[in-house]
Amino acid sequence: MYAVYHGPQGLKNIAQRVNLAAQIAAKLFEHYGFSLATNNKEHTKFFDTITINDCDAKRLFETFEKSGININLVNEKTVSLSFS
Repeated sequence: MYAVYHGPQGLKNIAQRVNLAAQIAAKLFEHYGFSLATNNKEHTKFFDTITINDCDAKRLFETFEKSGININLVNEKTVSLSFS
């Protein structure tokens, strides 16, 4: 029903908005020196989720958590963020 309610153009608009949010976040993290999984030759594209590698994941997780932002702690050096 979600797809029916929003229709083809509505779904396209939602997808573009979600992807733009992920792209902006990725650029910001790169700007501040973080390494993203998309920097890897095997992972050059993404849609709604970015993965940050080689970072102090616990510290980043705690910082985001304090701000009320949901972030996934993958392991001690990796976090991921999904946009909706």
